[in-house]
Amino acid sequence: MATTLGDLVPSGGRAPMKRRDLTLSEAMAEAERLGAELERARARARQLEDELREARRLETVGRLAGGVAHDFSNILAVISGYSELMLKRMDPTDPLRSGAESIRKAAVWGLNLTQHMLTSSRAAAPAATLLDLNATVGGVVRTLAPLLGDTITVAQTLDPRLGRVRVNAGQLEQALVNLVLNARDAMPGGGRLTIDTANVDLEQTPTGPLRAVMVRATDTGCGMDAATLSRAFEPYFTTKPPGRGTGLGLATVFAFVSQSGGHIEAASEVGEGATFTLYLPRHDTIAEVPAAGAGGPPTVLVVEPEPGVRDLIAEILELHDYHVLAARDLDEAMAASLGHQGPIALVIVDLLLPGAAGHGVLQRLGPARAAAKVLYLSGDLEDTVEEYRGLGPGRGFLHKPFTVDALVQKTHEILGR
Repeated sequence: MATTLGDLVPSGGRAPMKRRDLTLSEAMAEAERLGAELERARARARQLEDELREARRLETVGRLAGGVAHDFSNILAVISGYSELMLKRMDPTDPLRSGAESIRKAAVWGLNLTQHMLTSSRAAAPAATLLDLNATVGGVVRTLAPLLGDTITVAQTLDPRLGRVRVNAGQLEQALVNLVLNARDAMPGGGRLTIDTANVDLEQTPTGPLRAVMVRATDTGCGMDAATLSRAFEPYFTTKPPGRGTGLGLATVFAFVSQSGGHIEAASEVGEGATFTLYLPRHDTIAEVPAAGAGGPPTVLVVEPEPGVRDLIAEILELHDYHVLAARDLDEAMAASLGHQGPIALVIVDLLLPGAAGHGVLQRLGPARAAAKVLYLSGDLEDTVEEYRGLGPGRGFLHKPFTVDALVQKTHEILGR
């Protein structure tokens, strides 16, 4: 008789293990199970290969985005800077003022959107500041008014005692833009968009109790059925025709609120419009803004390769009673320094210039300029404020594009004026 598994005796002389033979049907079932497991393993391997290819593709896109970020920032710096100068020179009643404000705001949004894309791809934490949500809502609505047309009415009910929120300004504005434009698209024939704010205390959210600032956007549009509403925040999901939507608007809002420690809710019915409610952590104290110091007009050497940005910085500083020397690279900077007989109080230099980082620019200018202070500029998101926070006295850092006030304030701060 043939030996079976039931006849085998384990080492040590103990009693044989009692195990019956597999029947043919059981063996076939086991083989089928193992085959199914093998197929699942192969499917998982194919999935991992696809994910790896996608990760490499996204990495390549990130590199390309980083490569154009600096040039794009320079363009936006010129647009936003000169529009700010226009606003400062315009009379408050000038009919062109609202258009100039919209140009400046759109340029800032373009920068913020670029930085948000780069931040997402590099998993970097965006800078957060204390903000007045009411002011942000009002600014977004004013800027988007031309896009809403005459058929959509916007009503704002803003709580004057609203607390502050500590979030990234660009991401907050982009979230509100997405909500407003989403409401507009839901009302192609016109309608009403109501935006209201309030202080609320939530006893229960996915992350626990929350003292929050609420902003709610309610439209009278076409609404959504339950299936669509359940996927509203899903990336790349859209009900719009091809070419009309990316499916990233509400997903971006959801990501921003979650990253900020907040909570978001959506409610809608077909034909009854939709309501999106954002809850962001509330801060009841307002940060103090340091006052600019006073002092005489020093000489500033601006070393910037982009002509538009270089001319803009010079015009801003001259408008504020500075004497400006301009150069496109370190060679021109050295020539300008040698040709200037007086002291140079501040050097403003683009970090991407070869040899400019660290003490490179002052070393290039020579011992006679060793006492000069330095303000580094960069449009590259990888050059962060955190990285340059430890700079010693007389050193500073500013992202491009910057506002007129930010450049002037940073210059005053470094020079102690």
